[in-house]
Amino acid sequence: AGLPSFSWLLTAPMRNGIQEERQYAKPVLCEPGEFWLYAPAAVERAPIEPQKRSIESRFRLWRDQGYLHCHAFSMTQPLVLPVFTSDGCGYPNLSTVLRALKDGKSVRWGIFKRYLALAARCDGEPRPHERDAMKATLAKFQKMALDCDGASSKKLDTRYDIEDTSREWVLVLHQDSAELDDTNIHE
Repeated sequence: AGLPSFSWLLTAPMRNGIQEERQYAKPVLCEPGEFWLYAPAAVERAPIEPQKRSIESRFRLWRDQGYLHCHAFSMTQPLVLPVFTSDGCGYPNLSTVLRALKDGKSVRWGIFKRYLALAARCDGEPRPHERDAMKATLAKFQKMALDCDGASSKKLDTRYDIEDTSREWVLVLHQDSAELDDTNIHE
């Protein structure tokens, strides 16, 4: 009793009789203990590191005519977020857009996380009353996204369109940060 556990040695890969540390996908954006965002290239190269008390949402992401489209696999409709020139996304990388929203403390970042948290909870075929509630919540998120951050007075950034390649992005959310209420939508 009280001795350290070395059970991890039994599951770690070995090469030439030497224990190797497991290599996991590297997130493109993260706040440890809150969320980890993985781009398709990272997910295709290595497994995602398991996180305690977390939920996971898999989705597609693309940009078209000044809007960022996020379509979670478990949702019937995508979330569409405006991208403004004032967001400062001078590089046509989708993770750059998400970083700008997060670092700029945009309401759109909070809506993005809430949409994917809802999607993670809706894995599988929802019942009719759940489907109606999901549609209502998505409609509310969509209205907030199009009306937030002074949208009516800002110019859309239409410089970089990125096609939907159907490649899989993954957002892992710690369960304590994955609340669906609107009280902290500005996170």
